[in-house]
Amino acid sequence: MQTLVLEGRDLTQELHALIQSLDPARAAIDAGVRRRFEEFHQRLTELLARVELSEAGERMAALHARLVEVRRILDEHLAQHSSNGWAELRTRLAPAYEAVAASLKVERIHVPSLRPTNWRRSIFHVGSGVVVMFLLQHTLPLHQLMWVALGFSCAAWFLEITRRFSERWNRIVMIPFSGMAHPHEVYRVNSATWYVTALFVCTWFATPLTGALAVIVLGVSDPVAAFVGRRYGRRVLIAGRTVAGTTAFAVSAVLASLVVLAVYEPQLYPWMALLLAGSAGVIGALAELVSERVDDNFSIPVSVGLGTAAIAWAVGL
Repeated sequence: MQTLVLEGRDLTQELHALIQSLDPARAAIDAGVRRRFEEFHQRLTELLARVELSEAGERMAALHARLVEVRRILDEHLAQHSSNGWAELRTRLAPAYEAVAASLKVERIHVPSLRPTNWRRSIFHVGSGVVVMFLLQHTLPLHQLMWVALGFSCAAWFLEITRRFSERWNRIVMIPFSGMAHPHEVYRVNSATWYVTALFVCTWFATPLTGALAVIVLGVSDPVAAFVGRRYGRRVLIAGRTVAGTTAFAVSAVLASLVVLAVYEPQLYPWMALLLAGSAGVIGALAELVSERVDDNFSIPVSVGLGTAAIAWAVGL
Protein backbone atom coordinates (compact mmCIF):
# COMPACT_ATOMS: atom_id res chain seq x y z
CA MET A 1 0.00 0.00 0.00
CA GLN A 2 3.06 2.27 -0.09
CA THR A 3 2.09 3.02 -3.69
CA LEU A 4 -1.16 4.59 -2.51
CA VAL A 5 0.61 6.66 0.16
CA LEU A 6 3.56 7.89 -1.89
CA GLU A 7 1.74 8.53 -5.16
CA GLY A 8 -1.20 9.88 -3.20
CA ARG A 9 1.18 12.36 -1.56
CA ASP A 10 2.51 13.53 -4.94
CA LEU A 11 -0.98 13.88 -6.39
CA THR A 12 -2.18 15.73 -3.30
CA GLN A 13 0.65 18.25 -3.60
CA GLU A 14 -0.27 18.74 -7.25
CA LEU A 15 -3.93 19.16 -6.29
CA HIS A 16 -2.91 21.84 -3.80
CA ALA A 17 -1.28 23.85 -6.60
CA LEU A 18 -4.32 23.37 -8.85
CA ILE A 19 -6.74 24.57 -6.18
CA GLN A 20 -4.50 27.55 -5.43
CA SER A 21 -4.61 28.49 -9.12
CA LEU A 22 -8.39 28.97 -8.72
CA ASP A 23 -8.04 31.44 -5.83
CA PRO A 24 -10.27 34.51 -6.33
CA ALA A 25 -7.41 36.86 -5.39
CA ARG A 26 -5.58 35.97 -8.60
CA ALA A 27 -5.90 38.41 -11.47
CA ALA A 28 -7.17 35.71 -13.86
CA ILE A 29 -7.49 31.95 -14.09
CA ASP A 30 -4.97 30.41 -16.46
CA ALA A 31 -6.58 29.28 -19.72
CA GLY A 32 -4.81 25.92 -19.43
CA VAL A 33 -6.24 25.06 -16.02
CA ARG A 34 -8.87 22.67 -17.45
CA ARG A 35 -6.19 20.70 -19.28
CA ARG A 36 -4.14 20.41 -16.08
CA PHE A 37 -7.19 19.20 -14.15
CA GLU A 38 -7.89 16.63 -16.88
CA GLU A 39 -4.30 15.34 -16.70
CA PHE A 40 -4.50 15.19 -12.91
CA HIS A 41 -7.83 13.35 -13.10
CA GLN A 42 -6.32 10.77 -15.45
CA ARG A 43 -3.34 10.07 -13.17
CA LEU A 44 -5.59 9.82 -10.12
CA THR A 45 -7.88 7.38 -11.94
CA GLU A 46 -4.88 5.25 -12.95
CA LEU A 47 -3.60 5.17 -9.36
CA LEU A 48 -6.95 4.09 -7.93
CA ALA A 49 -7.25 1.41 -10.63
CA ARG A 50 -3.83 -0.06 -9.71
CA VAL A 51 -4.35 -0.18 -5.96
CA GLU A 52 -5.99 -3.24 -4.43
CA LEU A 53 -7.77 -2.66 -1.13
CA SER A 54 -8.27 -6.30 -0.20
CA GLU A 55 -5.28 -6.29 2.16
CA ALA A 56 -5.54 -2.66 3.24
CA GLY A 57 -6.06 -1.62 6.80
CA GLU A 58 -8.63 0.86 8.00
CA ARG A 59 -6.28 3.82 7.54
CA MET A 60 -5.49 2.92 3.93
CA ALA A 61 -9.16 2.37 3.22
CA ALA A 62 -9.91 5.88 4.54
CA LEU A 63 -7.20 7.41 2.32
CA HIS A 64 -8.48 5.46 -0.69
CA ALA A 65 -12.07 6.57 -0.05
CA ARG A 66 -11.05 10.21 0.21
CA LEU A 67 -9.09 10.04 -3.05
CA VAL A 68 -12.16 8.46 -4.66
CA GLU A 69 -14.21 11.44 -3.44
CA VAL A 70 -11.76 13.83 -5.12
CA ARG A 71 -12.10 11.86 -8.35
CA ARG A 72 -15.89 11.92 -8.10
CA ILE A 73 -15.92 15.71 -7.75
CA LEU A 74 -13.67 16.04 -10.79
CA ASP A 75 -15.80 13.55 -12.73
CA GLU A 76 -18.85 15.75 -12.23
CA HIS A 77 -17.06 18.99 -13.07
CA LEU A 78 -15.18 17.79 -16.15
CA ALA A 79 -18.31 16.16 -17.55
CA GLN A 80 -19.84 19.62 -17.92
CA HIS A 81 -17.49 20.43 -20.83
CA SER A 82 -17.46 24.03 -19.66
CA SER A 83 -14.85 26.52 -18.56
CA ASN A 84 -17.27 27.96 -16.04
CA GLY A 85 -17.86 26.89 -12.48
CA TRP A 86 -14.27 27.14 -11.24
CA ALA A 87 -15.36 28.89 -8.04
CA GLU A 88 -17.79 26.04 -7.29
CA LEU A 89 -15.09 23.47 -8.02
CA ARG A 90 -12.67 25.22 -5.66
CA THR A 91 -15.32 25.26 -2.92
CA ARG A 92 -16.05 21.55 -3.34
CA LEU A 93 -12.44 20.43 -3.65
CA ALA A 94 -11.12 22.32 -0.61
CA PRO A 95 -12.70 20.09 2.09
CA ALA A 96 -11.97 16.97 0.03
CA TYR A 97 -8.32 17.99 -0.21
CA GLU A 98 -8.06 18.58 3.55
CA ALA A 99 -9.64 15.18 4.21
CA VAL A 100 -6.93 13.53 2.09
CA ALA A 101 -4.28 15.61 3.86
CA ALA A 102 -5.61 14.42 7.23
CA SER A 103 -5.33 10.78 6.10
CA LEU A 104 -1.75 11.35 4.91
CA LYS A 105 -0.87 12.98 8.22
CA VAL A 106 -1.74 9.71 9.95
CA GLU A 107 1.05 8.16 7.84
CA ARG A 108 3.42 10.95 8.98
CA ILE A 109 3.27 12.64 5.59
CA HIS A 110 2.61 16.36 5.63
CA VAL A 111 1.23 18.30 2.68
CA PRO A 112 0.51 22.05 2.73
CA SER A 113 -2.80 23.31 4.05
CA LEU A 114 -5.13 25.35 1.90
CA ARG A 115 -5.49 28.99 2.83
CA PRO A 116 -7.83 30.40 0.19
CA THR A 117 -8.79 34.06 0.02
CA ASN A 118 -11.70 34.66 2.36
CA TRP A 119 -12.91 38.25 2.61
CA ARG A 120 -15.15 37.55 5.59
CA ARG A 121 -12.20 36.09 7.47
CA SER A 122 -10.00 39.06 6.50
CA ILE A 123 -12.57 41.55 7.81
CA PHE A 124 -12.89 39.56 11.04
CA HIS A 125 -9.07 39.50 11.30
CA VAL A 126 -8.83 43.29 11.16
CA GLY A 127 -11.84 43.78 13.42
CA SER A 128 -10.53 41.44 16.12
CA GLY A 129 -7.20 43.27 16.13
CA VAL A 130 -8.91 46.63 16.61
CA VAL A 131 -11.22 45.28 19.33
CA VAL A 132 -8.42 43.65 21.33
CA MET A 133 -6.29 46.79 20.98
CA PHE A 134 -9.20 48.82 22.37
CA LEU A 135 -9.60 46.40 25.30
CA LEU A 136 -5.90 46.64 26.12
CA GLN A 137 -5.95 50.43 26.11
CA HIS A 138 -9.32 51.27 27.62
CA THR A 139 -10.62 48.51 29.90
CA LEU A 140 -9.04 46.39 32.63
CA PRO A 141 -5.41 46.52 33.77
CA LEU A 142 -3.16 43.99 32.06
CA HIS A 143 -2.86 41.74 35.12
CA GLN A 144 -6.66 41.40 35.15
CA LEU A 145 -6.92 40.91 31.40
CA MET A 146 -4.52 38.00 31.88
CA TRP A 147 -7.25 36.08 33.68
CA VAL A 148 -9.77 36.92 30.97
CA ALA A 149 -7.36 35.65 28.31
CA LEU A 150 -6.69 32.53 30.37
CA GLY A 151 -10.42 31.82 30.57
CA PHE A 152 -10.85 32.12 26.81
CA SER A 153 -7.78 29.95 26.21
CA CYS A 154 -9.02 27.19 28.52
CA ALA A 155 -12.46 27.25 26.89
CA ALA A 156 -10.94 27.11 23.41
CA TRP A 157 -8.66 24.18 24.21
CA PHE A 158 -11.53 22.35 25.93
CA LEU A 159 -13.53 22.59 22.70
CA GLU A 160 -10.50 21.55 20.64
CA ILE A 161 -9.99 18.41 22.71
CA THR A 162 -13.63 17.38 22.98
CA ARG A 163 -14.42 17.86 19.27
CA ARG A 164 -11.81 15.20 18.44
CA PHE A 165 -14.04 12.53 20.00
CA SER A 166 -17.26 13.23 18.11
CA GLU A 167 -17.79 14.18 14.49
CA ARG A 168 -21.22 15.60 15.35
CA TRP A 169 -19.79 17.74 18.16
CA ASN A 170 -17.01 18.85 15.80
CA ARG A 171 -19.60 20.12 13.32
CA ILE A 172 -21.47 21.96 16.09
CA VAL A 173 -18.30 23.61 17.41
CA MET A 174 -17.35 24.78 13.91
CA ILE A 175 -20.77 26.38 13.20
CA PRO A 176 -19.74 29.84 14.56
CA PHE A 177 -16.72 29.74 12.25
CA SER A 178 -18.63 28.72 9.13
CA GLY A 179 -17.70 30.99 6.27
CA MET A 180 -14.50 32.08 8.03
CA ALA A 181 -12.55 28.93 8.91
CA HIS A 182 -9.97 27.55 6.52
CA PRO A 183 -10.80 24.01 5.31
CA HIS A 184 -7.96 22.42 7.29
CA GLU A 185 -9.32 23.80 10.58
CA VAL A 186 -12.01 21.15 10.54
CA TYR A 187 -9.24 18.61 11.21
CA ARG A 188 -6.62 20.73 13.00
CA VAL A 189 -6.48 23.27 15.81
CA ASN A 190 -8.52 26.34 14.92
CA SER A 191 -6.61 29.58 14.35
CA ALA A 192 -8.88 31.30 16.87
CA THR A 193 -7.60 28.90 19.53
CA TRP A 194 -4.00 29.77 18.70
CA TYR A 195 -4.90 33.47 18.75
CA VAL A 196 -6.46 33.51 22.24
CA THR A 197 -3.55 31.39 23.47
CA ALA A 198 -1.13 33.97 22.06
CA LEU A 199 -3.05 36.74 23.81
CA PHE A 200 -2.66 34.93 27.13
CA VAL A 201 1.07 34.39 26.55
CA CYS A 202 1.53 38.06 25.62
CA THR A 203 0.06 39.15 28.98
CA TRP A 204 3.13 37.63 30.67
CA PHE A 205 5.54 40.19 29.24
CA ALA A 206 3.76 42.81 27.10
CA THR A 207 2.60 46.26 28.11
CA PRO A 208 -0.72 47.67 26.89
CA LEU A 209 1.19 49.50 24.15
CA THR A 210 3.35 46.61 22.92
CA GLY A 211 0.36 44.28 23.20
CA ALA A 212 -1.60 46.69 21.00
CA LEU A 213 1.23 46.62 18.42
CA ALA A 214 1.23 42.81 18.49
CA VAL A 215 -2.49 42.44 17.78
CA ILE A 216 -2.72 45.23 15.20
CA VAL A 217 0.22 43.82 13.22
CA LEU A 218 -1.46 40.42 13.07
CA GLY A 219 -4.92 41.87 12.42
CA VAL A 220 -3.91 44.17 9.56
CA SER A 221 -0.77 42.74 7.99
CA ASP A 222 -1.59 39.04 7.82
CA PRO A 223 -4.60 39.51 5.47
CA VAL A 224 -2.74 42.21 3.49
CA ALA A 225 0.22 39.89 2.94
CA ALA A 226 -2.08 37.02 1.96
CA PHE A 227 -3.91 39.08 -0.64
CA VAL A 228 -0.80 40.66 -2.17
CA GLY A 229 1.09 37.37 -2.14
CA ARG A 230 -1.68 35.46 -3.92
CA ARG A 231 -2.33 38.16 -6.49
CA TYR A 232 1.15 39.45 -7.25
CA GLY A 233 3.56 36.98 -5.68
CA ARG A 234 5.86 35.28 -8.17
CA ARG A 235 9.15 34.68 -6.38
CA VAL A 236 8.70 32.20 -3.51
CA LEU A 237 10.84 32.53 -0.38
CA ILE A 238 9.82 29.85 2.15
CA ALA A 239 6.79 27.56 2.45
CA GLY A 240 4.82 29.36 -0.25
CA ARG A 241 5.51 32.84 1.11
CA THR A 242 6.51 35.27 -1.61
CA VAL A 243 8.69 38.37 -1.82
CA ALA A 244 5.61 40.47 -2.62
CA GLY A 245 3.57 39.08 0.29
CA THR A 246 6.37 39.43 2.85
CA THR A 247 7.15 42.97 1.70
CA ALA A 248 3.46 43.90 1.94
CA PHE A 249 3.37 42.45 5.45
CA ALA A 250 6.34 44.51 6.63
CA VAL A 251 5.19 47.78 5.05
CA SER A 252 1.59 47.49 6.26
CA ALA A 253 2.77 46.49 9.75
CA VAL A 254 5.02 49.56 10.01
CA LEU A 255 2.24 51.88 8.86
CA ALA A 256 -0.37 50.32 11.19
CA SER A 257 2.07 50.52 14.11
CA LEU A 258 2.82 54.18 13.41
CA VAL A 259 -0.93 54.92 13.51
CA VAL A 260 -1.26 53.14 16.88
CA LEU A 261 1.75 55.02 18.29
CA ALA A 262 0.44 58.36 16.99
CA VAL A 263 -2.90 57.76 18.72
CA TYR A 264 -1.72 56.33 22.05
CA GLU A 265 1.82 57.71 22.45
CA PRO A 266 1.87 61.02 20.55
CA GLN A 267 4.61 62.37 22.85
CA LEU A 268 7.18 59.85 21.60
CA TYR A 269 10.25 61.15 19.83
CA PRO A 270 10.01 60.36 16.10
CA TRP A 271 13.04 58.06 16.26
CA MET A 272 11.41 56.05 19.04
CA ALA A 273 8.18 55.68 17.09
CA LEU A 274 10.09 54.63 13.97
CA LEU A 275 12.19 52.16 15.97
CA LEU A 276 9.14 50.52 17.54
CA ALA A 277 7.10 50.51 14.33
CA GLY A 278 10.00 49.27 12.23
CA SER A 279 10.78 46.52 14.74
CA ALA A 280 7.14 45.43 14.78
CA GLY A 281 7.09 45.25 10.98
CA VAL A 282 10.36 43.35 10.58
CA ILE A 283 9.74 40.93 13.47
CA GLY A 284 6.19 40.25 12.34
CA ALA A 285 7.23 39.65 8.73
CA LEU A 286 10.01 37.26 9.78
CA ALA A 287 7.66 35.38 12.13
CA GLU A 288 5.07 35.03 9.36
CA LEU A 289 7.77 33.91 6.91
CA VAL A 290 9.06 31.02 9.03
CA SER A 291 5.73 29.90 10.51
CA GLU A 292 5.37 26.65 8.61
CA ARG A 293 4.50 24.19 11.37
CA VAL A 294 3.42 26.78 13.95
CA ASP A 295 0.20 28.72 13.31
CA ASP A 296 1.06 32.36 12.56
CA ASN A 297 -1.92 33.51 14.64
CA PHE A 298 0.24 32.40 17.57
CA SER A 299 3.78 33.10 16.35
CA ILE A 300 3.21 36.63 15.02
CA PRO A 301 1.63 38.31 18.09
CA VAL A 302 3.98 36.52 20.50
CA SER A 303 7.07 37.44 18.47
CA VAL A 304 5.99 41.07 17.93
CA GLY A 305 4.88 41.45 21.55
CA LEU A 306 8.11 40.02 22.93
CA GLY A 307 10.35 41.93 20.51
CA THR A 308 8.72 45.32 20.95
CA ALA A 309 8.52 44.84 24.73
CA ALA A 310 12.29 44.25 24.81
CA ILE A 311 12.96 47.32 22.67
CA ALA A 312 10.59 49.49 24.72
CA TRP A 313 12.39 48.39 27.89
CA ALA A 314 15.78 49.14 26.30
CA VAL A 315 14.82 52.71 25.41
CA GLY A 316 13.15 53.34 28.75
CA LEU A 317 9.49 53.25 27.78
